[in-house]
Amino acid sequence: MRVIIFFAAILLIMSCKNQGLKNQEDVNISKINDFLTIEIKARVLEDDIFEIYYAENLENTYMPEERVQANVRGSNEFQEIIFRFPDRVYPMKLRIDLGLNKNETDIEIEEIRLSTGDKNVKLSTEEIVQRFRLNKYISYSQETNSFRRKTINGIYDPIMLSGSLAKEVTDIFSE
Repeated sequence: MRVIIFFAAILLIMSCKNQGLKNQEDVNISKINDFLTIEIKARVLEDDIFEIYYAENLENTYMPEERVQANVRGSNEFQEIIFRFPDRVYPMKLRIDLGLNKNETDIEIEEIRLSTGDKNVKLSTEEIVQRFRLNKYISYSQETNSFRRKTINGIYDPIMLSGSLAKEVTDIFSE
């Protein structure tokens, strides 16, 4: 009889522990779904720093305090460059700065993914070229599928400006 009570007590404790873990998982998922990450899958040959400026309204200008940064390790392999936005930030447009270290080299961008952890939207290279406007310090080569960063008259500022991302952001944050 004692053996049965002992095993019943162990089963009861284990089921309570598992329920606690399940509740913690629900909390973690809800936390993940409250913030946006942007992942750029790219091949970048040199160490650099990338930045993303964001605006939560299409009419707003980009402000220095509304940006996220990521350190990039130079590599011959494709890597995920991950930008985590502050909680409850819903950017409607982006400005992606492709390097602060004045490297005049090619970058291959395979995709850009907007994600909440639960849902995501992927933009392929073709979609990136269509949906983002490149400034004069960066050019795209369809033959090599790469973006060339360059200095013009001593100025280096390779950026990509998105159009409206309202639909994508609304979709990934909606239930």
